[in-house]
Amino acid sequence: MFFRLISVCSLGLFASASVSCLSVRNYDSLGPTQDSVKMKVMPVDSSTSHFVCWNVHKASDETFTKDVGELLEAVPKDNNLILCLQEVRSTTFDMIKGLHREEVSGHYAPSWRLPFTKLSTGVLTIANRPLPDSGVIPIRAPRRELLVASPKVSLKSEVPLADGRMLQIINCHGLNFVPFSVLPGQLDQIFDTLEASNSPAIVCGDFNVWSERRLKLLNQRTTDAGLAEVHPRGLQHSPSPKWLRWMIRINGFDPKIRLDRIYTRGLEVLDCYSHTGSESSDHLPLVMSYKVLPKR
Repeated sequence: MFFRLISVCSLGLFASASVSCLSVRNYDSLGPTQDSVKMKVMPVDSSTSHFVCWNVHKASDETFTKDVGELLEAVPKDNNLILCLQEVRSTTFDMIKGLHREEVSGHYAPSWRLPFTKLSTGVLTIANRPLPDSGVIPIRAPRRELLVASPKVSLKSEVPLADGRMLQIINCHGLNFVPFSVLPGQLDQIFDTLEASNSPAIVCGDFNVWSERRLKLLNQRTTDAGLAEVHPRGLQHSPSPKWLRWMIRINGFDPKIRLDRIYTRGLEVLDCYSHTGSESSDHLPLVMSYKVLPKR
């Protein structure tokens, strides 16, 4: 009887955890938005902008804030800066918002709420300028991992440009433990939010493309959308997570394939590299500098 009670309680806790993300909001605006401050735009083809893509592993390591501070030291405070972070906690923005300059804003889309708490995890897009709420689209994956685990979420935001266009930013976290047949649906949801093929765009994230089959599918979708992959200089990239390595003999898993990727359209990429000084996550930040190309 005792063991039956324990089993029922465990099942109840598991069920609570598995549906907990259903009650979270679609997204939250963080910091000043362009609805509350004077409109600011990003220059076109005149100044260097900086971009960081990073799965921060829940930002739970005690060295996380230090790692972010060191990462941003190389970015002049008057330069444009955008961070796309995956696997953040709902408290991550408050941890790092003061590390670059005062007018930091962002959008946070929750994926999974921790049971019996107000904490959640998801994706976070931050800029050192006010971001508009217009154009923000949370993109919830069509299925959960392992049927009852995290559904994963991606997030589209927009940055106003000086020539009236918008730089579209899509911050992605790809499904992991699902049949391959589910993946086209998630990628369709993501790329269907991209507007006009001639508008500048950055699509990035932890796509969980750990096999040639998964990578080929992603590359086909990005090519169809007019996006080109940004290849980091050097051979260093995020190591294969240890918990994934048991799959090495099944499903075509290849630890040499990068999970974290950046694709762009309408940009001149000046540099891109993996920042090897960070130790707070099992992923390395991808750092890119670029200029937005003028209208054709």
